[in-house]
Amino acid sequence: MNRKLKKEVREVVEWAEPLGWTLLEETDSHNHWVLRHDPTGQCVHLPCTPRNTRSLENSRAKIRRISGVPNDSGPAARYRHESPRQSRFDMRSATREAKQRAEERQRAASEYAAWKAEVADTEAQLDEAMRALVALNPRRHPLQVRKLAARVVELEEKLEDLTTE
Repeated sequence: MNRKLKKEVREVVEWAEPLGWTLLEETDSHNHWVLRHDPTGQCVHLPCTPRNTRSLENSRAKIRRISGVPNDSGPAARYRHESPRQSRFDMRSATREAKQRAEERQRAASEYAAWKAEVADTEAQLDEAMRALVALNPRRHPLQVRKLAARVVELEEKLEDLTTE
């Protein structure tokens, strides 16, 4: 019986047989060979004389899907054969995720603005303390000089902590 098959069709049949497919004895009304999947009873029709090169590839793909053999086409073909009801895309989820990303960006921007303002405020206080320290005479006002020097050191440490985080 396999002698009647064209070489390309025979290759598909030989590839499908280990997957649980059997070739029926007769052709259908359109002169196509019929492969039946033994576990499920589903049928795939193969042309006796395939003119279109895609027809056998399409039959192989259908056999692969019915048999549960994974597709080796890669991630681009992942959702190709799913019906719209089975689609994994959900507009509500996508909208919710986009809103969460926007809120996260807004939160990060406000945190950055608060940090920037704190750095600018600390720098201004440091500049003011330095000007006051330079303006004082250490012999006349030794206690004020010590307090201002301690304040300058404190502000420099705070500024260093802010800029290294």
